Amino acid sequence: MALVIRWEGSCLILINCYLPPSNKKADIDENWERLEEYVQEIGVAHPEAMLLLAGDLNARMGPDDPSLEAKFSLTPRDQEEGMGIQLLTRAGKDKCANYAGSRLARLMLKTDLYVLNGSTVDDYPGGFTYISGVAASTLDYMLVCRSLLPGIKSFKILPFLDGDHLPLSLCIETISQEVPLDTGLLTEVSRLEQQRGRVRWSETLNSRIKEILPEVDHDFKVA
Repeated sequence: MALVIRWEGSCLILINCYLPPSNKKADIDENWERLEEYVQEIGVAHPEAMLLLAGDLNARMGPDDPSLEAKFSLTPRDQEEGMGIQLLTRAGKDKCANYAGSRLARLMLKTDLYVLNGSTVDDYPGGFTYISGVAASTLDYMLVCRSLLPGIKSFKILPFLDGDHLPLSLCIETISQEVPLDTGLLTEVSRLEQQRGRVRWSETLNSRIKEILPEVDHDFKVA
């Protein structure tokens, strides 16, 4: 699902994504190729828009990029300057890397997106997003396009467990008023409409989110 948010001549497209876990490489490749095509199609259809992709990707990228690149023979991403924000060299508490994690790295290269987990001051090293019993891992991610990087104020994994996944929080300053995407909104969304633990979009939910967010000229629609 993609949510289009317009304000003051700007456009942000939020892509909410869930990729199921699988032990079959062919299934993983098919799912990630479909996601890559979807992100690229949105970029072509809305070249003026800033992209933000977030969700449960069931991908594990390991403790750092060099170990992921070595394990799956990936091409290292060049360190670029002048992006408006200094992303830290990614580090994560999850020491395991899986094939889906390598596909996530490839998606970032193909779509020019940047992962925030383990790359910002407030989440360094990148924390666990999935906790179940004695097991913990990083499966949920937030990725942003280059043009959105200068507006990022903070990215955090919140200590709020409603189920087995922790919520991700992002604050951006590109809007005239700071808009925090955090547990206040997540809790309200959860309260309003849920089915089997997943949010179902509706006009009622659309109206309620508009009420929760600050009074700026937002235009929401589902792409």
